[in-house]
Amino acid sequence: MKPTKTGAAFMQEIKDTHPPQGTVAVWLTGQASVILKGSQVTVWIDPFVSDYLELKGGPARAYPAPIVPEDVDQADICLITHEHDDHLDPITVKAIASQNEHAVFVAPPCCEELLWKAGVKRERFVPAITDEWKELGGSESSPSLLRMNSLSLMRAATTDTWVI
Repeated sequence: MKPTKTGAAFMQEIKDTHPPQGTVAVWLTGQASVILKGSQVTVWIDPFVSDYLELKGGPARAYPAPIVPEDVDQADICLITHEHDDHLDPITVKAIASQNEHAVFVAPPCCEELLWKAGVKRERFVPAITDEWKELGGSESSPSLLRMNSLSLMRAATTDTWVI
């Protein structure tokens, strides 16, 4: 299976998409990697669009990613669920950090060192602490772009409510 859009065209589609207030557009990039775009914010969850696993002797991707890390120029917030390489891909994270100077990276504290090694400046790291609400983006004169609460996996598995 080959992606219908790749590279610059894929990123242009994200840039040109303007979801109405209260809605979100969704793009799947393979593995657990997802892009969400609301009316004012673009969020990457578990960005993994490189061949990092294969390069280090692990399994190859089942399907090619629609983009390569160098294409990523639309990211405000990057959410990392945990430290596994297919959720915290150092090649993709490095590209996001260098090509999206305002992007913040939200991840469990165990990921901080890996993010730092991938090129994320410490001041751009926001620790995801279970049951602690975070307000991300925005400024003193405008509201936050994203309000989120981290849930533990066990708790998330036993509740009907998902909060990002």
